[in-house]
Amino acid sequence: PVSGPYVPELTSHPVTDCKSIMKLLKKGNAARATGSTQMNESSSRSHAVFTISFKKACFAENSPSETTSHISLVDLAGSERAKSTGATGSRLKEGNQINKSLVALGNVISALADQPKGKAKRRSAAAHIPYRDSVLTWLLKDSLGGNSLTVMIAAISPSHHNYAETLSTLRYASRAKDIVNRPVVNEDSNVKLIRDLRMEITRLKSVLAAMKVDFAEGSYPNAVAEQLKNLEKNEHLADRLTLEWAGQWEDSNNYGNGKTVEDVAVKGEGVGVAVDSELPHLVAIDSDVTSTGVKLYHLREGLTHLLSNPSGDHDVGLHVDDGEQLEFDICNLSGTVDIRAIRGSCFIDGKEVMGTARLQQGQILLIGNQNIFRFNHPVQA
Repeated sequence: PVSGPYVPELTSHPVTDCKSIMKLLKKGNAARATGSTQMNESSSRSHAVFTISFKKACFAENSPSETTSHISLVDLAGSERAKSTGATGSRLKEGNQINKSLVALGNVISALADQPKGKAKRRSAAAHIPYRDSVLTWLLKDSLGGNSLTVMIAAISPSHHNYAETLSTLRYASRAKDIVNRPVVNEDSNVKLIRDLRMEITRLKSVLAAMKVDFAEGSYPNAVAEQLKNLEKNEHLADRLTLEWAGQWEDSNNYGNGKTVEDVAVKGEGVGVAVDSELPHLVAIDSDVTSTGVKLYHLREGLTHLLSNPSGDHDVGLHVDDGEQLEFDICNLSGTVDIRAIRGSCFIDGKEVMGTARLQQGQILLIGNQNIFRFNHPVQA
């Protein structure tokens, strides 16, 4: 994988506010694997990593500014002693895997903690940090020894029965305190290039001003002509990059046309990208061979209008032949989706719709002569 270790069913969700973040956090926590042992009725049988990515973009002093940050919330499953937990079978195997990943994490923490001290006996070993020993340490690479500020909270027990586990946890946390990170600002490379170009433009203007050139004459010495050529080239490149940067953010801000997007998940599948949605939706199968985009229409609770002349946010535009008029209503009522033909022809899997018909997962809709949709219903899939 290009972006790190492979995690099955890992998804990425665009969010717009704290409410959306909390909704996804609760959803992820509910999916976490737990099990009963002698020490804990709801013992965590897996680690949990929840990452929030932020991008801040603005114009500062007539130049674009863009910074990126990531917040990783990590909940580690505790180490286990088989004698204490009484685990057998699959529970015992889970505990072994948890302990194995925690040992790998401990080795990474020890290697990072030794680096700034420069101990002679560990200097050569500390040059290599064993992040690749487990998926957990590779996922936490940036949080542990990268460009980050990290806080570790250690959970311990006051019971004397857990003395050994408490002592091990405190040693673990003590070693983590010795790690020294030096975070710096994460800045987009294109934004840095634009800023450097602006600085170069300012420098060239200062050089030309110092030459006291009379631009009204129309002819300049070779040195002045070279400076003017460089100035024009840099200004053109800076303006082009700035427009491209602003266009990217405008597209990002227009994502979903202001609608909630936490119900959409984007995840990589090999060389492909999969878009999952929790809502019933239509996927347009465009008959236009020049079209390269993929259109997905959410069918939210209530009515969605399919029209040849859409006018509202909840309208779906339809392609029509000259003089053709199409109008259909799709009603989503508590997960039950029906389509009603008002004007024009509609076929579902080759059968013409007369009046109202119920939609089922995977059906193909032909509306008019040019509009083909596949109906997807995640609950029915």
